[in-house]
Amino acid sequence: MHVSLYLSNDPPSSNSSPAIIAKDFQLPDNPSGSPPRVRLSSASKTVPYSASQIIYRDASFVWHSERSPTYPQWIEFIFESPVEVKRIFMGRQIGGPTGVSRAPKRFIFQGKNEGEHWVDLLKVENAGFTDVDAIKAWQLPKTPKFTIYRILIKSNNGAPDVI
Repeated sequence: MHVSLYLSNDPPSSNSSPAIIAKDFQLPDNPSGSPPRVRLSSASKTVPYSASQIIYRDASFVWHSERSPTYPQWIEFIFESPVEVKRIFMGRQIGGPTGVSRAPKRFIFQGKNEGEHWVDLLKVENAGFTDVDAIKAWQLPKTPKFTIYRILIKSNNGAPDVI
């Protein structure tokens, strides 16, 4: 799974729909210069597919769960200072039916600050990955700034081996 978070100083989306299908998608250069420092963590630590790889703006890096995952699976983004996330871009690992069946189906995007409880910012019941759309995006409403964000994956599209 590929993941990118777009922060409050990124340019606004040209599409106001909750999910955006992007063909021939490429991650844009960061318009605000150097991105904020961030650490990543995940429910699984499989090398070379650890969560630390997905922050790079290179589509060849993916994260996936351990074999035969239990749910929920999660990826955390831990920033040095509070940031506002405006959009989430997520892509399936590989093409074809295997990629679709491994792609997240149900997930919650959450935020919190150290010592606080998770706040649900976006709930997706069917991410709707198909053979056609390798990358999807979800626009977030105006939200508070948090230092920690998490994608809590509740299920994939049926693959028993990995997300």
